[in-house]
Amino acid sequence: MQKVLSFVLLVLLTLSIGCKKDDSSTNGPVAAGATIPTVTFKGPAASEAHAQTANSYAQSMNGLMSSSSAFSGMPATTNGNVSTWSYNAGTYTWTFTGTKQSDGSYTWTWTVNGTVGSQTYNNWTYWSGTTSADGKSGSWSFYENGSTRAVEDLNYSTAANGTMTGTWNIYNTNGALAGKFIIINNTDNSGEFTMYADGTHLYEKVTWTATGTGSWWMYNTAGTTATSTGTF
Repeated sequence: MQKVLSFVLLVLLTLSIGCKKDDSSTNGPVAAGATIPTVTFKGPAASEAHAQTANSYAQSMNGLMSSSSAFSGMPATTNGNVSTWSYNAGTYTWTFTGTKQSDGSYTWTWTVNGTVGSQTYNNWTYWSGTTSADGKSGSWSFYENGSTRAVEDLNYSTAANGTMTGTWNIYNTNGALAGKFIIINNTDNSGEFTMYADGTHLYEKVTWTATGTGSWWMYNTAGTTATSTGTF
C-alpha cells in the first residue's frame, strides 16, 4: 500500500509542476463523453481519534480513486472511441487512456514507460479500471511496482437514493486479503466506516450523524464482540 501511495504522491507532484511547463505532450479535443473519473468520500469532521481514523481512510481512498484527475488539465488526443492523455517528463512518459464501450461505460488504463528515479518501466500498467456510463459506479486496480500483481483495488457504487459505498481491498503477496475498508456516505451527510483487519474479521466501526456526532466500536480478534466503544 505504501508503495502505491508514494507513487501517487510522486505522480501528483510531478504533474502539478511539469504540466505547466510542457504543453507538447498531446493536442486535440477530448472525446465526447470521456470524463476523467473522480470520486469523493467524506468522513466525520470531529477531532476525536476514531472519527479522524475514518476521515483519514476516506481521504486516502479519494487520493487513489481520483489520482488520474491530475491529467484533467491536459489536452487529449481522440481516435474513435479512445481518448489518450500523455505526459512526457524527458526520462519517462505517463499515458492515460479512456475507451468508451458500446454500453456507454469506460475502461481506463494508466501506463508508464521510461525511468522514474532508479526504476525503469516498459509499458507497465500502474492503474486500470472501469466506470459506468452514468459515472455512478466504478472499480480500480493498482499494481505492484513494475509488476502485474494487483496489490489493491477500490470499488464504488451509488444506490438509487444517492447513498455512496466505497470498498478498499488490500492483498498479500499470495493474493489473500490483508485488509478491507468500507465507507458509506448517505445523502444527508451521515455515514459509516468499517475496518476489517485481515479482510474478514471486523476490527473497527465508526458511524456518524448528519450533524457530525457519532459512535465507535473496537472488536476482538474474532470480530464478533465489541471490546470498547465511545461517542464523539
